[in-house]
Amino acid sequence: MSTVEAVITSIQGLSASSSDLYALHDLLKGAVDSLRTDSELQLSTLDQLDPSTHSLGYLYLLDVLTYGPVSKEKVLLIARFINACDAVQIRLASEKFVSLCKRFKDKVLELRDPLLGVAPLLAAVRKVQVSTKRLTALHPDCLQLCLLAKCYKAGFSILSDDILEVDQPREFYLYCYYGGMICIGLKRFQKALELLYNVVTAPMHIVNAIALEAYKKYILVTLIHSGQFSISLPKCASTTAKSSFKTWCTPYIEVGMRYNDGKISELEAVLVANSSDFEKDNNLGLVKQAVASLYKRNILRLTQKYLTLSLQDIANMVQLANAKEAEMRVLQMIQDGQIHALINQKDGMVRFLEDPEQYKTSEMIEIMDSVIQRTIGLSKNLIAMDESLSCDPLYLGKVGRERQRYDFGEDFDTVPQKFSIHRTRNWASSILNLSNKFDLSLRSISTRRRDLRSIPMPSVAVKLYSVFFKLLLKHRLQSLISISPDHAPPDSFGVSTRSDESVAAANPSFTDGVATKDIHIDPMTSLTVRIFLPESALSPTEPRSDRRHSLTPLNHSSPAPEPRRNSYGSTNSENLESYGGYAPSPKRSSRKLPVMLQFHGGGWVSGGSDSAANDFFCRRIAKVCDVIVLAVGYRLAPENRYPAAFEDGVKVLHWLGKQANLADCCKSLGNNNRRVNGVELKKVNVQGHIVDAFGASMVEPWLAAHADPSRCVLLGVSCGGNIADYVARKAVEAGKLLDPVKVVAQVLMYPFFIGNNPTQSEIKLANSYFYDKPVSVLAWKLFLPEKEFDFDHPAANPLAHNRSGPPLKLMPPTLTVVAEHDWMRDRAIAYAEELRKVNVDSPVLEYKDAVHEFATLDMLLKTPQAQACAEDIAIWVKKYISLRGHEFSY
Repeated sequence: MSTVEAVITSIQGLSASSSDLYALHDLLKGAVDSLRTDSELQLSTLDQLDPSTHSLGYLYLLDVLTYGPVSKEKVLLIARFINACDAVQIRLASEKFVSLCKRFKDKVLELRDPLLGVAPLLAAVRKVQVSTKRLTALHPDCLQLCLLAKCYKAGFSILSDDILEVDQPREFYLYCYYGGMICIGLKRFQKALELLYNVVTAPMHIVNAIALEAYKKYILVTLIHSGQFSISLPKCASTTAKSSFKTWCTPYIEVGMRYNDGKISELEAVLVANSSDFEKDNNLGLVKQAVASLYKRNILRLTQKYLTLSLQDIANMVQLANAKEAEMRVLQMIQDGQIHALINQKDGMVRFLEDPEQYKTSEMIEIMDSVIQRTIGLSKNLIAMDESLSCDPLYLGKVGRERQRYDFGEDFDTVPQKFSIHRTRNWASSILNLSNKFDLSLRSISTRRRDLRSIPMPSVAVKLYSVFFKLLLKHRLQSLISISPDHAPPDSFGVSTRSDESVAAANPSFTDGVATKDIHIDPMTSLTVRIFLPESALSPTEPRSDRRHSLTPLNHSSPAPEPRRNSYGSTNSENLESYGGYAPSPKRSSRKLPVMLQFHGGGWVSGGSDSAANDFFCRRIAKVCDVIVLAVGYRLAPENRYPAAFEDGVKVLHWLGKQANLADCCKSLGNNNRRVNGVELKKVNVQGHIVDAFGASMVEPWLAAHADPSRCVLLGVSCGGNIADYVARKAVEAGKLLDPVKVVAQVLMYPFFIGNNPTQSEIKLANSYFYDKPVSVLAWKLFLPEKEFDFDHPAANPLAHNRSGPPLKLMPPTLTVVAEHDWMRDRAIAYAEELRKVNVDSPVLEYKDAVHEFATLDMLLKTPQAQACAEDIAIWVKKYISLRGHEFSY
C-alpha cells in the first residue's frame, strides 16, 4: 500500500471519533514530508474524502497540493473546502488552516477578483475564531477583501464584535485600519473614528506606516463627524507619534486649521494646492467630503443663533452661490436628520425647530437596553483583565515591582470588591457623562437659545442613565420580593442603609462649611440620624471685630488656651484619645439655628441618611437655608414594612424634643455639685451635661448649643415626602405635648403619592424617567403589608377618604416641589390645592424639563436646576424660620 493510500485509509478510519482526531493529527504531521514527494497525490485523490466529515485530513492534503503555484481550479477547491469544513477539526491545525486561507487570499488578489474570496474568508474567520472577543490572523485579510470588493456591509458584520484578545500588534493595526476605511465607506464616521483612534494611539517605538496613514484619515473623519480639529494628538498617543506625525501630515493639519477658521475659500485653496498629495494618498475624495461638511457645519452654527433666516441670508453667510443652492443643502440636512426646520416657499424663509424626538419609543428603549448590556459586559471583562494582568508574573517583572493585590491592613475599604450593581451604576454613570462628548452635535441643536440656568433636561445622557437606573432598580426590587415573602416575620432592628449603597463618612470637623456626625438614637432599632451643622453656627450672637469664628471670649486680653473637648465635654486629660471634631465651648453663648428634619428618598427600599447623594444634598440645604439638618436614617422595607418608617419619623421628632428638654435641665443643674470627703460628686459633666452610668452624655452637645427646636421644618424627598407629611400630621395632633418643638413648615419634594383613580400625569407619564409607575408599584408592594395593599392607603394617597388625622386647615405651611416629567406630579399638586382651599400657605414650585429626583439624584445633583431648587426652597423656608425683625419676604 502506497503512502497516499495509507494516509487516506487512516483519515477515513480516524475521523469518525473525536477521541481519534488527536492521533490522526499526529499521524498527518509526520506524513507531510513524504506526501510532498509522492507523485500519486493528485487533486482527484481528494474525491475520496468528504470535506465536512474528514476536514482535518482534507486540510493537510489540500495544503500539500497548493504548496506551490495555485491555479484557479485550486482556488475554487479551497473556497469550497473553507465553506464546508468542520470548525472543531480545523482548529486542531489552526496555523495550517490560516496559512491555506492566506494563500487563497493572495491568489484571489492576483486574479483581481476580491469578491470571490469575501464569503469564504468570512466563513473562515468564524470557524477559526474560538471566541468572538479574539482577533484572528484572518480578520485583516477578510476586511481587506471586503474593502477591495466594496462589500462594506459584509466587512462591518465582523466589526461589531468587541475585540479583547490580540496576539500580534500588526494584525490589530491592520484590523483597525481596514475597519476604519470600511466604516468610512458606510458613512459610519463615529465607528471609524473609534477604530482609527486605536491605531493612532497604539504603542510604537518607530514611525509606523499604518498608523501614519490612519492619522491622515483620522484628521479628515474628525472634521466630517465632529466639525472641529485639534492639532494636539490624544494624550494616550506615544511620544513617537506626537513628535513625528505632524511632520509627515502637514497638508492634512493645514486642512484642519483652515476648517476651524470656517472660511470655505481658504479651505478650497488648501485643497487645490495639495491635491496631488491627497490623490497620492487616495484621500482626495475624503478631503472633498470634509470641505462639503464645512457648509453643513456653518449652517448648524446658524441654527444655534437664529430662529428664522431667509435662504439668501444663509447663502451669504455660508458662502454658497445662491439661495437655490442653500435650499438644496438645507433640504438635504433635514432629510438626513441633522437639523429640524421648515421652509416657506412663498417668502423663502427658513424656521429652525427643536428636535421632536422624545426618546420614549419602544425601539429607542431596546437600543438603549442593548447598549447598557454591552456596557455591563465590557465592564466585567475589563475588571477580569485588570485582575489577570495584576497577577501576571511577566507584567510584574517588567514594571519592576510587585503590585500588592490585597491590603488587609487597618483600612478594609481598600480590598477590591466583587462586581456589584452599585459599582456598575457608578461606572455607567461615568461612561454616560463621557458620552456627552459624542453628543455635541445633537445637544447643540436642542440647547440653542437657552442660557446656562435653563439647560434642557432630560438630556440624552440623562435619558440613557434613566433606562439603566430603572433596570437596576427593577432588578433590586424583584430580588427583594423573591427573598422577602410577605409572611416572613419582621426584623424589628432592621436596616437603614444597604451594603451596596455609596456612602459618605461623617466628619465632625468643618469641611466645605459643614460638620457632620452620626447618632444612633434607638438601641432597639437601626434608626439613626446624621447631623449637618453649618459653620455659620459659630458666628457670634453679636457683631465683633475679632475673627468671625473665634471661640475665645473677647473680654480677656491674653486668654489661656482652652483644652480641646470631645463631643461629650471631656478634656484630653480625661480621655485616652482626643476628639478631633468640633465641640461647643461652655464659656460662650452660641448662635441658635432652626432645625430641619430631612427624610431621604429611595422608594422605601434604598437610600440612607449617610448615602453620598443625600450627604451632598443635606450639606447644600444646611448652607443655603442656614439650618441644622437632621437626616433621618429610617428603617427600610421589606425588612420593616409600613408603618416602621413613619414611626421612625415621629420617634426622631420626639427625640428632638427630649434633647431640648435635657439641655434645659443641664442648665439648671450645671452648678449643683457637692463634695464628700474632699471628692466632688457630679450629677453633670464639665459642660453641664447629664451623663449616664458609663459617663457618656445623654445630651447631644451640638444640638444643645446651637439648635432652636421651636423653629422646626420637615423636608421629605420622594417617599420621604410621605413620611414628612405623616410626621407633620402627628405633630399637629400632639400640639403642646411636643414643646418646645414646633413644626413651622414642611417641604414636600416630588412626594411619592399614588391612588386607585389615576390622574392625567399618571396616564401620560407612566413610563417616565427613573421612577416610572411599574417600578414604583413594585416598591409599594414591598412597603405595604399584603393585607393592607391598596393605592388609596393613607400612606399612599394624602386625599384618601379613609385617611385619619387632624383637618387640613391645621396643617403647617407646605411647599410642594414637582417636576414636569414626573408621573406623580398631578397628585402632589392636587394635595397642595386642597391645602390652599382651607387657607394653608401651600405654593407649588414646578420645574420645567425636570425629572423625578432632579435635585437629589446622584447624577443630577450638580446641575443648575438642582442648585436653583435648593435656593428656591431657602427663599420660602426663611419666611417661617427667620427671627422676629429679620423675616425674609418675597
